[in-house]
Amino acid sequence: MKIFMLLLVISLSVEGAVITTPPESVTVLLNEGGRVNFSCKGTGDALRWTVEGLPTDHSLNQGRDLTVTNTSASPAVLSSVLSVSVLPNNDGVSITCHIYSISNPFDPTTSTSTLTIRGISSVEDLQWSNDDQLLSWSPPSFYSNDIPPQGASTTYNILVNGISVTNTTDTSVWLNTTSLDISCQELNVNVIASIAQYVSVGTVHSFNSTANYTVSYESFSMNYDQSNATFSANLTSLINSTQSCDSTIMGRVDPDEEIEENTQVFNANEKEEIFQYKMIGLKPCRTYTAVIDVFHYFIRGDKTNFTFSTPSSDVYDIIVSNENESVSVECVYALLSTAEGCHVVFNDVANKRSESFNITGSDNTTISLSTSGHYTVTAYDILNGSIIPWSCVQPKLVTVVKLMLSPSFVRSSNGKDVIRLQLKSPSRSAVINISPAITSTINSNSINSVVLIGSGVGAVIVFALITIIIAISAVWHIRRIKTKSTFMINNLAYGQIPLPQQMPSGIKTYVNPAYETVINNVLYETVF
Repeated sequence: MKIFMLLLVISLSVEGAVITTPPESVTVLLNEGGRVNFSCKGTGDALRWTVEGLPTDHSLNQGRDLTVTNTSASPAVLSSVLSVSVLPNNDGVSITCHIYSISNPFDPTTSTSTLTIRGISSVEDLQWSNDDQLLSWSPPSFYSNDIPPQGASTTYNILVNGISVTNTTDTSVWLNTTSLDISCQELNVNVIASIAQYVSVGTVHSFNSTANYTVSYESFSMNYDQSNATFSANLTSLINSTQSCDSTIMGRVDPDEEIEENTQVFNANEKEEIFQYKMIGLKPCRTYTAVIDVFHYFIRGDKTNFTFSTPSSDVYDIIVSNENESVSVECVYALLSTAEGCHVVFNDVANKRSESFNITGSDNTTISLSTSGHYTVTAYDILNGSIIPWSCVQPKLVTVVKLMLSPSFVRSSNGKDVIRLQLKSPSRSAVINISPAITSTINSNSINSVVLIGSGVGAVIVFALITIIIAISAVWHIRRIKTKSTFMINNLAYGQIPLPQQMPSGIKTYVNPAYETVINNVLYETVF
């Protein structure tokens, strides 16, 4: 009984591996594109598809654009759809449906169909040349096997912006963009191939029918503007174009440093166009790059760079130091310097006054300035006996304070000696502070604050010195008065009797309290 039941199950399983709806062969046109669906239905335990004898997920089938969809409504009925893209490489492929049963897994029930594709593929490698206005392409790579290998030739229909302009059997054509009124604009080109009863699918390609530009440099000149200590440069460029298109040429410089741009619109007529680019405000000892851009409807046609350097100086630094209340200056020269010396300029920041000195050689030189102040120190080349007006030296900031007291004795209205202190300007200077600075960044409010603070400190020092001198003079004057007004008889051998000491009770003078002060009965006058 058990053996009978087992044989019955096996018999049912074999009978269950049945394909009720096999896939059908299909023939399609290539230019219709799209996809083709193959359906398979049946009973059994599993349903599988193969293409050219390989599973659909095999690496050799990855380029066929295959998809499988399970459409089974119940476990008892197997149903699946294989979708194949209409591509030239799918022409003639065999598509097989397999249904397996557990009882005989190595002998499935199968049904095979074929996909046939008719027609020709699109042209390939479409190219456009602005120089000679030539449109070229490669012929179709696929022809269906029902097209005779000899006899009929392929004809190409060329469409520009959706309009048919010519037909040819060649694989290139010259397009007169001027007569077609398509110059200097974007072109949408489509080439459709046809042979026998078949027509290819057209593919639209976009090209720019703009001119090609070349930029070359003709001349370059540079001038120095001493009024603002900058250079101006003129760059002359030649622009050649392959056709007549409205274009824009723009010159700019990098780094710009607020240097103005020069933009010029011109019509390129296949001749040399001259563009003058003037750069104003170039600083000495810098390297710049002039950029010439050519645009056509915001599309860059060409971009050319021109790098140049503004003149430098042999003196590239200056060393300033203190030395016995004077300023020690030393110019530092480049290794291969040809300068004969340096011209050192002290510019007073507050009153714009300047003092200048010539230093020969590379030794340090001691310089005395005539007045106090805050100075910026800069050095310039001396070459062939002339002073070069530009410099690469970073200016240094020097603060100079001149201070000297000159005491004198005068006699007051009551016949007494009065010490008078007067502040005079000496002939030598004292350097208080030396630091690097950039003249263009000095703030006048900061300078005024420094001057006020320095003046206040100086006033306190002067007042302290005057007070000390007055106190010393007072003590000295009191002792002199005591010596003159004291009479002592103190020799006992002669019977002398000491007399009482007489001191003046006061000294009355008519003084102006605004200018005079009575201290310990002695008059002092302080004059500033």
